[in-house]
Amino acid sequence: MKRLVIICIVTILSTLNAFADWKITITTTSVDGMEYESTFYVKDGILKQESPEMDVIINLNSNTIIYLSKATKSYWEGSIENIEDELEEMMEKMMIEMMGEEAYAEMEEMGEMEDMEGEGDLNPPEIDMEIEIVKDNESIELAGYTGKKYSVNVNGELVEELWLCNEIDAFKDFNFDEFDNMFGEEGEEGYDYSSSNQYKNLLKSNGLPIREITYNFGEIYETSELVSAEELILPEAMFTAPADYTKVDLMQLMMGMEGF
Repeated sequence: MKRLVIICIVTILSTLNAFADWKITITTTSVDGMEYESTFYVKDGILKQESPEMDVIINLNSNTIIYLSKATKSYWEGSIENIEDELEEMMEKMMIEMMGEEAYAEMEEMGEMEDMEGEGDLNPPEIDMEIEIVKDNESIELAGYTGKKYSVNVNGELVEELWLCNEIDAFKDFNFDEFDNMFGEEGEEGYDYSSSNQYKNLLKSNGLPIREITYNFGEIYETSELVSAEELILPEAMFTAPADYTKVDLMQLMMGMEGF
C-alpha cells in the first residue's frame, strides 16, 4: 500500500496547477495479469482516489484522511496518528478476546520487559543505496500526451522505468516535505528509493508518469498507463464525506469491507 500511495500521490499531486483541477484515470496490470483501473481527482493539495469498494481522500492542507465505504455508506476521518492509535486499540481488543484479560496482561508485561532489554536495537540500519537516474531518448504518446523515458537504477539494478509528461501543468512548488511529514516519511531517505530527494525531484521537475513499469529482481512486477487526464473544475463537496454517509470508527469500517 505504501508504494502505491507514494507513486500515485507524489506523482499526481506534483502535477497540480495552482488554478486547475484534474481528473486522471490510470490502468494498472500486475505480474499475475490482474488489471484494475483507478481514478484520481486533484484539487488544491487534495487528492481523491476512487475505486469500486472504497474511496480515499487525502488532504495535505489539513493533514487528514477520509475512507469512504460505498457498500455500507459509512466513513472514517482522521489523521495518520489516529489510524495508528485505532489499529493498536483494535489489535488489543482482538488479543484480549482470544487470550483472555489475564493471559494478555501477562504477555504484555513480558513484552515490556523484552522492549526494555532490547532498547536501542529497535531501529533497522539504513540501506546503502546508490540511485542512478538515466534519461533516455525514447518517448511515447498515450491519451494525447507525450512522455519521455527515464530509468531508475538502485545499486546497479533496474527498479523502475517512467515515461514522464510535463504537459499536464507541472506544479513545481508542491510541498513534498509536508507530504513526508504527514505519512511519517521524514528522515527515511535511506530506506526506499522513492523517498529519496533525487527521485522526488525527478517527478517534480518532469511531471506525471503516463507509463510506469516497476521491476522486482529484474522481472516486471507492475505496469501502469494513463487512460485519460482532464482539466476541469471540481466542486469542494467531492472532497468531503457525503451527507448520507454515517461516521464510524476504523474497526466498524473494516468489518464492513468484503473479505474482512
